Amino acid sequence: MSYEEGHSLLHEGDGILFYSDGLVEAHNQHREMFGS
Repeated sequence: MSYEEGHSLLHEGDGILFYSDGLVEAHNQHREMFGS
């Protein structure tokens, strides 16, 4: 698996949105998926 890295400069009034599907694919201590 590969990852891409980047940099951005934010100015006053700019916005940023983070999105990840990592939580729905994560498992609890019983090895059950959170998203199911």
